[in-house]
Amino acid sequence: GGVAHCPTGSEADPSAWTMLPEPVLRNKTGTFASVSVFVNGAVVAPDGRYCLSFFGEPNMSISFAYSSSPLGPFAIEGPELKPTMPWASAAQHEHDLVRLDNGTYLLFYTAFGGFDVSIDQGGIATSEE
Repeated sequence: GGVAHCPTGSEADPSAWTMLPEPVLRNKTGTFASVSVFVNGAVVAPDGRYCLSFFGEPNMSISFAYSSSPLGPFAIEGPELKPTMPWASAAQHEHDLVRLDNGTYLLFYTAFGGFDVSIDQGGIATSEE
């Protein structure tokens, strides 16, 4: 729960932000995210850790990494969410993770089934865990 706001005024000014000197999540050799990781949203998990959602290449799928600090570092703990719907069988990307007050997670994502199947489309995955 809680209320968030978008930065306005001086908060929207790039000079008001401090960029951390090191990555909070790195690609991991020998995994589905061995080439690249693209970080998206983060939520606080029931155990108090921070859960960061990300897109990994070369498998083109979404997974999760955890840290006891919102500033990381984050460790990949999975699971890898593999595309399963025909319209989303080639890749899932551009996503955001939301945790509702009742503990349900909603994962909003963009996916495609390949150039011969579809163009990018939006989907939602849910989880009670």
